[in-house]
Amino acid sequence: MSALMEEEIDLGIPNFFTGLIAFVVMVGGPDGPVWRFPIYLLALPPFVWLTLRWVWRSWRPIPTAEERVRRVIAGGIAVAAVVGAVFALTAKDHYVCTQEVRTADGTECVGDNVTVPGADRGGAFMCGLVAFLAGRFAMKSDKA
Repeated sequence: MSALMEEEIDLGIPNFFTGLIAFVVMVGGPDGPVWRFPIYLLALPPFVWLTLRWVWRSWRPIPTAEERVRRVIAGGIAVAAVVGAVFALTAKDHYVCTQEVRTADGTECVGDNVTVPGADRGGAFMCGLVAFLAGRFAMKSDKA
């Protein structure tokens, strides 16, 4: 085995980015034919993971640098969530479902999605919650 494979390097951030990419692809995947979705989900996250793994093994960050990268990522997520909350609160209209049914794991929309006037307060609340948690993580002290 090579010395590179024997070394233990923390791959927390590359793994986090790969999970984030997979989540974004699942939530906002392609709008085209259904066959494109598995291609996106099976090709993009492994490519991102392998690329980030190579970068991380080449860079070999010290723990303080890795902590700074984690804080920058969390700060970026917090800023994006604040922007999302502002957009949701200042929107002139948003979509709601006309009829929902209860399922084993929650509710499912069986009606139409219609446009209603006014801000999306629920979406703004969720974005605000994500912004608070990500901002808290970005500013938290590692000293107990």
